[in-house]
Amino acid sequence: MKVRHVFAALLLACSVGQSALAQEETASESKPEASAAPASAAQERKPHSHRSHRTRKHAAKTSTQEQESGTSGTSGTVADAPAKAESAPAEKTEPVNAAPEKSVAASPEQRAAVSPPPAGNAAVEKTAAPAASAQDVQPVKAAAEPVPPGAQPQPGWLDHFLYQIKATDVLLALFAGLLVMIARAQSRRLEQTAQATSDTAQAAQKTARTAENALVAGQRSFMFLREFKTFLHLDDATGQYRWTLHPVWENSGNTPTKGLEITTTYRLLDEPLPPNYDFPSKQQDMVAAIAGPRALVEGAPGSISAEELAAVQQGTKYFYIWGKAEYHDIFDGTGKHATRFCNQLMQVIGDPCAPIGEHNMVQMMFGFHGENNSAD
Repeated sequence: MKVRHVFAALLLACSVGQSALAQEETASESKPEASAAPASAAQERKPHSHRSHRTRKHAAKTSTQEQESGTSGTSGTVADAPAKAESAPAEKTEPVNAAPEKSVAASPEQRAAVSPPPAGNAAVEKTAAPAASAQDVQPVKAAAEPVPPGAQPQPGWLDHFLYQIKATDVLLALFAGLLVMIARAQSRRLEQTAQATSDTAQAAQKTARTAENALVAGQRSFMFLREFKTFLHLDDATGQYRWTLHPVWENSGNTPTKGLEITTTYRLLDEPLPPNYDFPSKQQDMVAAIAGPRALVEGAPGSISAEELAAVQQGTKYFYIWGKAEYHDIFDGTGKHATRFCNQLMQVIGDPCAPIGEHNMVQMMFGFHGENNSAD
């Protein structure tokens, strides 16, 4: 289920709750009106019943007086005068209550009142009639005034809070909580996505750097000392043989060098080099050159006599060659490169003082010294 489906269901539930609440309020308003209608009708019927009861009393008195007048003669006429005077006001009010009298059923008390009373009780009834009429008027006044309901305790703040909560309020609270949960889940998902994106970016950067470094390492120029070429010469001044040495450097990269400078120093010493030697060089020993891809270049040459070579062969002398090649490649930001070396003449094969021939092949074997050998 998608989020928009959940929102639609919640909105529908809110609308249903509001309509149900409106119907409940309408029903609660109509109930007091319906209950008030029977009460008013009863109050209206009650005065009419009292009035009809008084009318019947007056009719009974009148019939009794007529019977007495028929038997007593003149005395009855004199006695009827007050009765007729008293019945006159009652007859004036009787037409007003004539209609309600037909609709009200006679109670047992009313039927007893209609029966002709004894002659001796006539005066008592005349005096009691005003009191009954006064009692009958009181309920009318009481019914006309609305009776206030019984006093109820005022509800506290907790009752207001609990009973005034509507269904729509609950639904809105649930809807807000759902929105908070969805927002929290989305924020977590966004954080995870951001973290994954960051990791991917870092991995991509690392891959790019690795590829760049591989490209630079595989394609940049790299200079190293490949070999020493030796040549035998006859010195015309002394008539002795001398050996000339030419250091050969090679660029093993696929790109040319920039600003290549090769420095070579030759030393014949009576003792081996001490530890932590500084390997000095001179400006005249430096050769500026350029090395193309897979190309060979030579540094400054040096020489050694046959006698010196024989001393090295006998172990009384020590012959060293050291130097360096400094250059730049074609890639930006790689800095300056330097290759340093220090070789020592380790072995001499043949007789360096005799002419070279088929039976005298002179060879010189060089090896790395323990210090000043590095490259970047």
